[in-house]
Amino acid sequence: MSSLWLVSYVALWILFLTVAVVLVSVLRNMGTLYEALERGALLPDQIKLVDGKLTPELALQTLDGDSVTTVAFHGQVTALTFINPNCGPCRDLLRDLAAHGFDQAAWKPATTQAIVSLDDPSATRDLLRKLNLPQDVAVFTASRETVEAAWGVRSTPTTMVLGTQGEFIRHKIGYTARTDQPVEMALGA
Repeated sequence: MSSLWLVSYVALWILFLTVAVVLVSVLRNMGTLYEALERGALLPDQIKLVDGKLTPELALQTLDGDSVTTVAFHGQVTALTFINPNCGPCRDLLRDLAAHGFDQAAWKPATTQAIVSLDDPSATRDLLRKLNLPQDVAVFTASRETVEAAWGVRSTPTTMVLGTQGEFIRHKIGYTARTDQPVEMALGA
């Protein structure tokens, strides 16, 4: 009886370790664990913006290297989506954007949308080229540290909706990939 107990005990530990490895692999592929470890900790949503208040000006760069600030978006309701090319949900968002355009609820009621990459321009340019993102989509880069310090954006993708004067309206963290198929089909059933 004790040998049966020992075999079941070892099998239980093997099963536990297998589940742990699979879980870490899934989280890593989603980009969440990688980004959290890169920042040094798993931190909660710490958006520093207040509803209805003006947002601090952010320095952005076009992929060609020209400098722009968020003041350039004043006069229109704008959605800025912060991404990282190494983030799985960010790649899903960009794939859906290339296929369907800005039609998700996260971008409403914005009339102007822009992508802000928090990584080096060359990685962003390579990803956009692979995905065939439409040329009319405004894409900028910004320093992760600057965006985190000024606005509190720690996770990607994060969409910030700003009013006509640059006031903060709302934000959404994360992205759920669009599917035009029934759920059973999407899950492979």
